[in-house]
Amino acid sequence: MLFPSILSLAATFAFAGKNQSGYGVAAFQSPASISQRLLVPSFSGRFNPLRANVDDDDDEDFIDELSARKLGINIGAELPKITQEEIDEIRSKVQATLDEKVDARLAEIAELKAQLEKDALESKQRMKNASDLNAQFEKQSLMEKIDRLSEDFLNANAELRESTKRAADADKLA
Repeated sequence: MLFPSILSLAATFAFAGKNQSGYGVAAFQSPASISQRLLVPSFSGRFNPLRANVDDDDDEDFIDELSARKLGINIGAELPKITQEEIDEIRSKVQATLDEKVDARLAEIAELKAQLEKDALESKQRMKNASDLNAQFEKQSLMEKIDRLSEDFLNANAELRESTKRAADADKLA
């Protein structure tokens, strides 16, 4: 429902006039008195809080009429006027600040990129070293397996080889 959100946005004070020094004075009002004023059908008779969600055009008309009403101090009238030179000076300072901040952020990004590239190279080198160590380990493991199989074969056939040697020695003597 649109109406409660408008009430929550309404200020709880209204412009009461100017004091002897010419400054604006605000008079505080309770939210109840504000809501009573808003509920009064003084808005072309079209606003009905019971039918607030029925027609969106009515809500928009109500907001337009509400925005046309003065609910507080005109802050723009209270601010000092700024010359074009001051505006240009402010713009140049803002632009310089923005440029400085953007340049600093770009420098941070460049440093981050360089750090990431360095980290990537270090990671690549660590992976290469790990791969080399893994290959060396596998080579050592394979050599041990070959040695163990050779040893087992030689141990299993030692008696046969010994008898073959004796037979060969006997043939030489004969």
